[in-house]
Amino acid sequence: MEAPPHLHFTGLPWIRAFNWTMSYRTDATIHNPYSEIIPLTREEEARATATYKNKDFTINKTKMAVAVISDCVDDAQRYRYIRELAKYVDIDYFGACGNLTCPVSPVAECNSHKYRFRIAFENAKCKDYVTEKFWNSLKQETVPIVNWISDQSVFLRSSYINIHDFKNAKELGKYLNMLRTNKKLYNQYFSWKTKFKFNTNNMHGFKYLCDALHTPREAQTIIDPRKWLKTDTCRMWSIKEVVRRHLDRFLFNLGL
Repeated sequence: MEAPPHLHFTGLPWIRAFNWTMSYRTDATIHNPYSEIIPLTREEEARATATYKNKDFTINKTKMAVAVISDCVDDAQRYRYIRELAKYVDIDYFGACGNLTCPVSPVAECNSHKYRFRIAFENAKCKDYVTEKFWNSLKQETVPIVNWISDQSVFLRSSYINIHDFKNAKELGKYLNMLRTNKKLYNQYFSWKTKFKFNTNNMHGFKYLCDALHTPREAQTIIDPRKWLKTDTCRMWSIKEVVRRHLDRFLFNLGL
C-alpha cells in the first residue's frame, strides 16, 4: 500500500520471486486500491437524486480550507505549495509542518465538516497512488484539492480540483475564492453523489484475492520485484536523499 519512495521505511523483505502482486496499482495481479467507485442501482439512484440533487453543500461550511499532513518530508514537497497557496486562501494547517495541532478525536477541528475544501495532496507522485486522503474528503462532503500527475488514477473527474490545472498557486487561490461565493458552481462538485457511491473498506482487495485463487489461470511470475517497481513514475529514496529532504525542509522553515 506504500508508494516506492517510502518502501525503505517499511523494512519490506525482498525474496527472489513473487508469483502474484497485490497493490493499489492497476497493473497488479490483484488490484487493491484504497477505495473503489460503485455505480448506484436504479433504486439507489432515485433515492440519491431526491436527497442530493438540490442540496446546498455550502451550509454550515464556515471555513475555507484545511490541510492535515503528518509527514512533511515527502517526494511531492507538499508543504511548499501549501505555504504558497496560503498567501491567497485561508488555510488551517495541521500536522508536522503546519502551525496547528490536530488532537486524536473524531470531533477534532481538523476533521470537521465545516471546511469547503480539503487539501488531499499525496506524498508521492506515483502510478495509481491515490490514498485515503482523497476518499476521506469525499466522505466528509468536502471538495478535495489534489496534486495528481497524469499517471495517477483519475476518479470522478467532477469531484475534485487538481493544482496542475492552474498555472500557479495564485491562480488556484483566485478560483477557490470565486467558488466561495458561487454556490451553484461549488455544488456541482457533488453531482457524482446521484450516480455513484464508494467502498471505504480497504479489505475489499482480499475478496478479489479469494476470487483469483478460485479462478484457474496461467501462473504469473515476477522474478525481480524491484524491477516491477522500477516501472513506476517515481522511485525509492536512498537514506541520503531522506536526510537531504529533512535538511531542505529545515532550511525552508528558516526562510533560507
